[in-house]
Amino acid sequence: MKRLVFILLLLTVCLAGCQEKKQQATTTTNEPIQIAVKTIKQDDMMQLNISLTNPNDHSVNVTYPSSQRFQAQLIDAKQHVTYDFEKEQVFTQAIEKDTFTKRETKQYTVELPISSLGDSTEVRVSTIRQFKGASAKQTTDQQMIDSK
Repeated sequence: MKRLVFILLLLTVCLAGCQEKKQQATTTTNEPIQIAVKTIKQDDMMQLNISLTNPNDHSVNVTYPSSQRFQAQLIDAKQHVTYDFEKEQVFTQAIEKDTFTKRETKQYTVELPISSLGDSTEVRVSTIRQFKGASAKQTTDQQMIDSK
């Protein structure tokens, strides 16, 4: 009987130790992913080239509340939203995880017909994953739209 209790106690300690190591391995640090946007006009289309970059010297795990990675909006001179990426797209509503290796950049492209721009003068983008203490400079970007 003592052997059985000893074996069960030993197994319990081993399993608890394995669980603790697993939790330590999946720890996510609150370090910002930087975002940048560039616009390119080609014929009757405008392209938003959006990049998400890990500026750190180590990998960063990111957890998103849906399949949406960023938010993009076109703004007119009166600061009204003329286009909202989030409202124009359909995203899965499931928690998704992504890992950015050190200094990794992931590129996304959104194409819009120039006719839909209206009198938009500015593009604003932001990362979806933001947390308390994250710098707005790192988690948002904006660019004026060239009227040519």
